[in-house]
Amino acid sequence: MIGQSVGECREDSGVQRIRDRVEQSLVDWVGAQGIRPQAVLDVGGGTGTLLRRVGLRFPDAGLTGVDVSPHGPAERLPFEDETFDLVVSTVCCHHRRSPDKGLAEIGRVLRPGGRFCIAEHYAAGWLRPFFAVPGNSDRGHTREELTRRYGAAGLKVDRWQLLDRLAGLPFSHGIGAVKP
Repeated sequence: MIGQSVGECREDSGVQRIRDRVEQSLVDWVGAQGIRPQAVLDVGGGTGTLLRRVGLRFPDAGLTGVDVSPHGPAERLPFEDETFDLVVSTVCCHHRRSPDKGLAEIGRVLRPGGRFCIAEHYAAGWLRPFFAVPGNSDRGHTREELTRRYGAAGLKVDRWQLLDRLAGLPFSHGIGAVKP
């Protein structure tokens, strides 16, 4: 899968085009942070397009991806402590049975000084009413709430970035956190 071009596993849909933009924005944002990861984990990677994009940006890094399955849920990552120096994820928190346990696992597998960078449609501003319905409640958090949740997982939020707009309105945000 890593040897395929980024576009080979894409769906031809409006949703996938938005996802492609968000993934590329996340990779560009991570790349601009000046890090040089040696071991990268993509949590909730689906078809692997984000991981392939990361591989193009960081060609010397070892790449690993997990998706929601009995063998690789975010709440029980099958890796030793402090294995990765970069963990990335896009729009998958709402698929986790326990987002807080998933964050704790990400904190566990990150090396000290390692970074977690996620792109998500958090319900800030105009999106809040859409995520107030049952099933979307884990996206309805303020920056302060998210900072506390990450802190409880051993991660210090130090970056926020608007990654994508939908119809001109803020849509996807990047959160960057470091493991002290």
